[in-house]
Amino acid sequence: MCVFIHTLKGKIGSISRDKKEISLCAEENVAEGTRKKELAFSLEPNARITNASCQQIKLICLKEGQKVEVGYTSDRAKKTVMFIRVLS
Repeated sequence: MCVFIHTLKGKIGSISRDKKEISLCAEENVAEGTRKKELAFSLEPNARITNASCQQIKLICLKEGQKVEVGYTSDRAKKTVMFIRVLS
């Protein structure tokens, strides 16, 4: 089975380090302009997290409000992060 990885850019809304979950605030283009939405993700146990220089960092280094790009898989309502890349 082939897994399709979606990517999304936005700001970290919240982080639950003990549950390995994050929420991402992103903008969605709609007919009226843009609309903000917040999506919840669980982290894959081996999720790769990198900074803007592509150096691997730990989950504890992420902060709310940081701009990131996430790569995730989606299985119905469950979204699982495979990688997080800090953009700034």
